[in-house]
Amino acid sequence: MTHRGLVRKLGGFMLIVFGALARLTGPAQAQPALVVDAGDGGFAPPGRALPIRVSVTADALFTGELWISSQDDPTREIREIEVPGGTTREFVIIWEGNPWSSPRLSVQLVSGDDVVASASANARMPRNTDLVGVFPELASRGLPDKTPLTIDAGEALLFPIDPGDLQVGAGILGPLDMLVVTASDLRALDDTSLDALLAWVNQGGRLLVDEPSGTEVPGVPATWQPRGEPSSTAGLGEIQLTNGAAAAGEWDRIVEPAPTRSRQEDGPFGELSGFWGGEPLSWSLGRDAGVSLPSTPWLVLIIGAYIVIA
Repeated sequence: MTHRGLVRKLGGFMLIVFGALARLTGPAQAQPALVVDAGDGGFAPPGRALPIRVSVTADALFTGELWISSQDDPTREIREIEVPGGTTREFVIIWEGNPWSSPRLSVQLVSGDDVVASASANARMPRNTDLVGVFPELASRGLPDKTPLTIDAGEALLFPIDPGDLQVGAGILGPLDMLVVTASDLRALDDTSLDALLAWVNQGGRLLVDEPSGTEVPGVPATWQPRGEPSSTAGLGEIQLTNGAAAAGEWDRIVEPAPTRSRQEDGPFGELSGFWGGEPLSWSLGRDAGVSLPSTPWLVLIIGAYIVIA
């Protein structure tokens, strides 16, 4: 065999070897990707349960843990997860809120002793803003991003809510001041989801049911039924029939300032009203009189100016 022929055969052999190795090892797999969303639209009032939605995308099968922590709290939440290759999975974790501030969250994706991905999310405290969730029947018709409140006390942000998320418990609704549903939405809930919804109402949530007055609200205990009235007390919360106003797009007719809103938003006078268990003065006066009143600081300035001039 000539030297040239030997070189040619050796070169062919090496190509076969390298090709086989390439098939065995395959291309390098990218590390899993992580996306984190806290609260609703990034908002979370202090002191309430906070839903954290974590999306993990993996090219290959990933088995490991999610570590969730906050700079304001030494507690660490650990969740074991598995994500099949070529898929994205969403995981929902309920974080119990710090009573004094909205948390700054850190989420790590851990495999063995290695952190393979990390992300952070800062939940913002809403100011002069109520958070309103809307179930599918109404949300599917299109929602405005925001609406004025029924009296001059700020605005409300509207978010579509997936009823399936109620499987994790009442905490999924933690950031919300109000939830707008139809009777059909309620009938579609299974027992676990309905229990979570009623627990949220019992803890102070306001449930707006977009049905005519006199409608029996599906799944709601008899003692909570409005029974011919526009609204009824339900534990610490309220159930209100809204006569189709939401379906008609008349959101500013039904979204009132929520008593559960942080008292910090109405200044020191709001804090005092919260201390006595009531709502800010301007809200209650406006609702009782059926007119729109400015917030408490403006009322104080107007009265003060009048005293000086007089």
